[in-house]
Amino acid sequence: MGRKAKNNVPKKICTSCNKEKQTKYFYNTNNSLFSDGKSPICKDCTLEQVDPYDVESVINMLKFFDRPFLEDRWLYFLDRYGGNAFGHYLRECSSLNRDLSFKNSSYSKDVKSKINNLGSNNNNDNDDSNFESQLEQIKDDVGQEIKYSKDLQIKWGSEYTKEEILKMEKFYQEMLMYYEVTTPQHKDMLKKACKYSLLAEREADAGNLDMARKCNEQYLKLIDDGGFKPSDKKQEDDSSGIRTFSRIFEEVEKRGHIDTAPVDENQDIVDKTIQFLINYQLKLLNMGKLTDPPPDTPKVEEQDEQEINQYEREYEAE
Repeated sequence: MGRKAKNNVPKKICTSCNKEKQTKYFYNTNNSLFSDGKSPICKDCTLEQVDPYDVESVINMLKFFDRPFLEDRWLYFLDRYGGNAFGHYLRECSSLNRDLSFKNSSYSKDVKSKINNLGSNNNNDNDDSNFESQLEQIKDDVGQEIKYSKDLQIKWGSEYTKEEILKMEKFYQEMLMYYEVTTPQHKDMLKKACKYSLLAEREADAGNLDMARKCNEQYLKLIDDGGFKPSDKKQEDDSSGIRTFSRIFEEVEKRGHIDTAPVDENQDIVDKTIQFLINYQLKLLNMGKLTDPPPDTPKVEEQDEQEINQYEREYEAE
């Protein structure tokens, strides 16, 4: 069944490199010429054909995709990601501006000079030396280290910086600690929530409050649909109990042996009466007498103790 499902994954051939790839490796497009909603050029070839610092190159490709060229958004992504800006920009178009086409473009006459200025100032912002100088590890809420690796880059995407990847992975791992996440669909929903959380933070830092609000709305929807609200947390604390035996075993392995809480209340006449009744039952069954409570068991009041002992003597005398 699994092999058959894998073979049914939709694919198409890139018109540029002539390689057959899964459709997820092609950007979404609004161009009505492409009935499947995907560009005929794969992502790798698209990025090779676009020079982010050549505004005509960018505009021509966006016109081909029938996506808008929004000057303020493009300058934001170009300033932040440099040569990797185009993929980030298209991702935002697909998620937040999906209903906009190229006719909704908005840019000024001096956009070319603005882009040239960014190119001269930031050409080295995302080079390998800068990339290697970024944060390599981070600690989660319980103090465990999360180290940047190639696997994490593959998991989250090469378009993110090391800091962003570590931040998303930290959020992801902490959510796994508090919520039941088991199915691939649930994990994918959590990943998307992490990405929208990061995107909302980016936009807020950049002062784009309207865009930050849209990203946060998507984030909250994923949190709600995925069952990641505070009320959905794993019930592991002492007040709410642990929901499953598997969680009990996990806690035992994690914490080791847990001593029984000490008895604070004094033993009363009811406790001794119960012991007296048990002794009576054992005597009927010829099983002897119940052993006395442990030495550290709190004692009853002296008067009650004398009354109970008298009851026991009278019972044994019968």
